[in-house]
Order: sequence, then structure tokens, then C-alpha cells
Amino acid sequence: MTAGGEKAMRWAKRAAVAGCALLVACAGINLYVGVTARGSICAPSETPADAVAVLVPGAMVYSSGALSHVLEDRIETALALYEAGRVKKFLLSGDHGTRRYDEVNSMKKYLIAKGVPPRDIFLDHAGFETYDSIYRAKEVFGA
Repeated sequence: MTAGGEKAMRWAKRAAVAGCALLVACAGINLYVGVTARGSICAPSETPADAVAVLVPGAMVYSSGALSHVLEDRIETALALYEAGRVKKFLLSGDHGTRRYDEVNSMKKYLIAKGVPPRDIFLDHAGFETYDSIYRAKEVFGA
């Protein structure tokens, strides 16, 4: 084998080891989160029935206004809580920093299309990050 071929082989081995290490790290993190969060995750029917509102943090919205799969899953979970009578209102928090990008109104339109009356939907247009959404839910909206 030539010197160039040996060098390429060494780099390929290093890349394979690094890829395996990354895969193991990701699997380990996923396992850790799953185990530590197990007691905090429950079905909508198991949540406390005295909650006033559900906070739905934003996620990506496509330029068409369609919700990303992550955001649609969040909204559908909140809707299940609402339909089960576990919450009475929605607090939709997300990014609306520009005219062309609007997570909260996209979520609101989705819920209205699902039959939720607008009076049960509150909007937080300044939930740019998860921390902002949670902070504002408590300090601004009193949740």
C-alpha cells in the first residue's frame, strides 16, 4: 500500500471510531433522558384536572404557515388535554419577531380549525426561546 493509501486508511478508521463514539453518546443521552423523565411523563387522562391553561412552546412553522411535525405534535397533545377537560385555556408562546414568521398565529389558526373557540386561546408573541416562554407564562401571564 502506498503512503497516501495508508494515510487515507488511518483517517477512515479514525472517522469510523469517532462515528461510533458519537452514536454511543447519542444513545446514552437518549437513555438518560428517558429514564430520568419517566416519572414526569403521563397520558392526558393522568394529568391534574385543575390546571387552568396549557403552555404550548413554539417550534418551526413553514413559510406556508403549516406547522412542523414537532409543533403539530405539541398542539395535538395540548388539544387532547383540552378535549379531556384537563385544561380550559391555551397559552401559545412562540416567535413572532418578524411579519413573515409567526408561530403563534399559525398555532391559533390550527386550533380554531379544530373547533377551539378563540376565547380559549391566549397568545405570547415573545416566546423566542423556551426559557422566555416559561418565564413569561409565570411573570407576564400569571400562570
